[in-house]
Amino acid sequence: MYRLLCYSNTVKKISRFSWLIFSVCVARAQEVKLYTGCNMVLNGNINVIVNNTAFKNNGIFSAGGSTVAFMGDADTTISYLSGTSSTTFNNLTINKSAYGTALKSAAIVSNVLAVGGGNLYADSNLTLRSDVNLTARVAPVAASSQIIGKATVERYIPGKRAWRLMTAPVTSSNTIYNTWQDRGADIPGIGLLVTGPNPTGSSGNGLDVSAQNSVSMKTWNYSTQALVNVLNTKVPISAGNTGSAVNTGYFIFIRGDRNPANTCT
Repeated sequence: MYRLLCYSNTVKKISRFSWLIFSVCVARAQEVKLYTGCNMVLNGNINVIVNNTAFKNNGIFSAGGSTVAFMGDADTTISYLSGTSSTTFNNLTINKSAYGTALKSAAIVSNVLAVGGGNLYADSNLTLRSDVNLTARVAPVAASSQIIGKATVERYIPGKRAWRLMTAPVTSSNTIYNTWQDRGADIPGIGLLVTGPNPTGSSGNGLDVSAQNSVSMKTWNYSTQALVNVLNTKVPISAGNTGSAVNTGYFIFIRGDRNPANTCT
């Protein structure tokens, strides 16, 4: 195991090792750099503290069960994540006394995103990952902090044809068609089909064609206490757009991904 304590103004490339295993990494520098061809491997439930500095990832970062925390007690500028590589975190914590942390490159959170101080500037580079093993969540955000900018929220669905209750706990969201239907694309393992009568696809109501053109998506009308067919998916997936998510619930029959063969039955 290696213990790295960086208290200089720069961090130079480590050339003797291509694979590094850390117990605790505390960095006080202008920028911590992971160079191309270099791998940072974090084994176990350890903490990596990026203190009053930035992290640039041009290599391969393996988070394990770790928590990476952007912290600072004497902030003068926004710290950031950058680099040519996507960085997948297990837990990502932002705990800045002022300003915040900006995501200038792709950041994927697999477990818990916690913002306890300062702001997190997502800049469309944040993804909350969901897969067969785990679905990421956002811990309660501190009253003085915000997550600013667009983010991608994933939801893994087991491979079983069934009716499911689903919602999108977001605000200022995109349409059903652009999100759950992936803008009409057919990419294996991504998105779902939403069918109904008189489908006109991308040029019209967003509905996908099926053998029976039966309704596969419904929502709830509180006033009438009845389910209502969704006949147009070019509408916001969630009604809230004022900063507090007003989540629209859906009862949807999921056949699988967007492979047209899944609509045969």
